[in-house]
Amino acid sequence: MKSFRWLVAVPLVAFVAWFFLGGELATEDATTDQANASLRTARDAGTEHGVGARLAGELLVDSGFPIADVFVRCTDTNSAAGSRAQATPAAAEGRGVFALEGLPAGKASVEFGVRNGPVLVRIDGVELVPGEACADPRLAEVDLRGLAKSVHVVIRDEGGEGINHSIVRARGRDGSVEWSRVTTDDGHATVRASALPIDFVLGASGYRTERVDGASEDFEVRLARGLAVELVPDPELRALLGADATLAVVYERGELTTPDDAITWPELAKPDAAGVATVRVCEPGRFRAELRASRRCGERNETFSAPCSPATIDVRDSDEPQRFEITLPETERARLRAFREP
Repeated sequence: MKSFRWLVAVPLVAFVAWFFLGGELATEDATTDQANASLRTARDAGTEHGVGARLAGELLVDSGFPIADVFVRCTDTNSAAGSRAQATPAAAEGRGVFALEGLPAGKASVEFGVRNGPVLVRIDGVELVPGEACADPRLAEVDLRGLAKSVHVVIRDEGGEGINHSIVRARGRDGSVEWSRVTTDDGHATVRASALPIDFVLGASGYRTERVDGASEDFEVRLARGLAVELVPDPELRALLGADATLAVVYERGELTTPDDAITWPELAKPDAAGVATVRVCEPGRFRAELRASRRCGERNETFSAPCSPATIDVRDSDEPQRFEITLPETERARLRAFREP
């Protein structure tokens, strides 16, 4: 496992991480919540609901494994569409139940896996009949014990405090990928894969990204503070900014696409009394600066966004702050002036 630099941490802009990365998790939760509207216990397996087919059963998991982290997905073999639900705990430790309703008739595949993680069991050739509960004996009791491997991660700042809503991205060597797991308020997260070891990318707003390859045991990491970038607007632009304006630094590589990339999102700051906005970025690279502003118009908020000049800024790996003078092209200045008009 690699070593880390230990530096003094800066305060976390937690809501930025939530805003830009939480959407991925929110999509998963919304899908599960929608499916849960039709979730029933396995005891109702003999009850017909409308004209759709229904399947239900029980799950066996390792002791301490949260049943709510198990997803069940049924996919029609003739369609890419599918139905999904979370399992729910049963009375006994290590057991859960699942149910899916309103399923189309025909052959289907049923998958059982870890939320935000790998598929652990796939059962093909499940026969679904409208208005009937599926009687496939393979679904009566699905055993997931021993199939999910886990690594517990703790992300801290240099002072040892857990970083609120830091981000964990992980890739299992088996090819399974877990995206955007947000840690708890004290920086804890558990990542699961079908095999160990697991490769990690760890980050938080205002901190350096760290990578840990080949983790097979629980570990903790302390993130170094990000590289300091100072954005200095020219005097004319400074006069146009207003109290609601922020300057943002955006990674030129765009959004994260693989676990090998840095964990990054726009870092924002308001200019100080001297007109300088200081942000901290995740790693060296090419970034672009943007100006953002907002105003209240009646009952709604209106926003303004424009790229600054120069088009890109190159941030080096340095412990010293790096200063960049920025301006707005004249066409964007005209837009900003119009935006500022009552």
